[in-house]
Amino acid sequence: MNLRAYFQKIRQAEALIESDAVLTVSVAGDDGGLEGIRSEVPRALAAKLIVEGKVRLATVEETEAQKADQEERRRQIAEKDASQRLQVAILSDRQVESFIRDKRKG
Repeated sequence: MNLRAYFQKIRQAEALIESDAVLTVSVAGDDGGLEGIRSEVPRALAAKLIVEGKVRLATVEETEAQKADQEERRRQIAEKDASQRLQVAILSDRQVESFIRDKRKG
C-alpha cells in the first residue's frame, strides 16, 4: 500500500467531517468486527477508520437515536441516585401537628 495515498485519503475524509467528535457505526469485516456498534470518536480517528473500511458515519436518525438513548440513561441514573439518597427532616411537635391538620383539610 502506498503510504502517501493512504494518509492523503485520511486527510480528505477528515476534511469532510464537520464536527470534532462524530458518531460512527461499525461495519462487519473479515477480521471479525461486529456490525452496528455505535461509537462517538474524534474526527481524526473516524477518518482513519472510515478509510480502513471499519466504520461508516452514522445517519441523522442513528445520531438522534443515540442522543435519545443517552438522555434516557442519564434520566434513569439520576432517578436511581435520587431514590438512594436519604433525606431527613427534623420537625417540632407544632410543625407535625400543623402538617397533620393541613393534610386532613386538603
